Amino acid sequence: MTDSHPLDDDPGLTAGDLEVLQAASTGEVLARLTPCQAESLSRWATETKRGFDADVAGMTLEQAQFVRVIRCEQGYSWRAVAATCALEWGESWGSNQLAGMAICGRSAELLGGHFMDEEWN
Repeated sequence: MTDSHPLDDDPGLTAGDLEVLQAASTGEVLARLTPCQAESLSRWATETKRGFDADVAGMTLEQAQFVRVIRCEQGYSWRAVAATCALEWGESWGSNQLAGMAICGRSAELLGGHFMDEEWN
């Protein structure tokens, strides 16, 4: 994205988030998929998410509370949650959205909720 945007400096958003927002605001399509490609992508995403779920299964209560703060109180996107936790915890998943979903899922579970509940979104 070449134009400056008020959200560019928001720590709760990643470059990937900003690209999606830009595309949505202009009606630009990031990629067109055939039904076969979409099905393959869905299978890949499901398997990848399962791997991230396994990666975060040992999350501590302290880590879960940290995630709740950055997601629920500070409004970090799933990508930004993943990137922040990767830096904090020395992990290599970067800003992967599926990793962020897994992190938020485990955190919410440990804290007695669900990552799709209103508080987490």
